[in-house]
Amino acid sequence: MSVVADESVLEKYSKELTDFCVINEFTVKEKQLQLPAFKHLFVGRLIRHKIYGNKLKTQKEKLRSELAHAAAKASPVGLDFSKVEKAMESNEKIVDINNQIYYNTLIIEYLEKVEKVLSSVTYDIKNIVEIMKLETT
Repeated sequence: MSVVADESVLEKYSKELTDFCVINEFTVKEKQLQLPAFKHLFVGRLIRHKIYGNKLKTQKEKLRSELAHAAAKASPVGLDFSKVEKAMESNEKIVDINNQIYYNTLIIEYLEKVEKVLSSVTYDIKNIVEIMKLETT
């Protein structure tokens, strides 16, 4: 499964969570039974996005280094390597990777918060069941 980091992924995850968290007296048992698998799904996504983030950072550093060395070799004047590297930040490929890193970081933050929300859903379900018991007595 390939990992993508953009706005559509965040929207997709948000919609899935919103749909899952709609719990009522008719769906409470179904949601309770689905909860462990749903937690596993989102934790797996979190780990995959963290791995993807590390790959993006490695890819960016490798590309920056290659571009800087190529620019330094091609220049007839001795260029300061650190200044060349900073100039590489405007390169189209680097900008694209930076955007992917930005969205991936947002997705990771979102998934970490989702993990906390899903941990508290168990208590919410318990409270719903208690309310249902009170209403029937």
